[in-house]
Amino acid sequence: MMGGDFTWGISEYHVGRAHLVPTGMAGGLCGIPVHARYADRPGTPTVCPECALAFVRLVFPVPVGWP
Repeated sequence: MMGGDFTWGISEYHVGRAHLVPTGMAGGLCGIPVHARYADRPGTPTVCPECALAFVRLVFPVPVGWP
């Protein structure tokens, strides 16, 4: 899941946050359902910190054998 496999979403349950939504999923990486999707990040909402952390974990996994 990388690059074009994500869209941005807004949830009625968590107003004021933009969520990263994997293509084909009903909710953000944080697990919150989204009600509107956008190709580009909506300008006003803050990026959901839980989605941001989940994305970083996907992009930069911990190497095997790391203490």
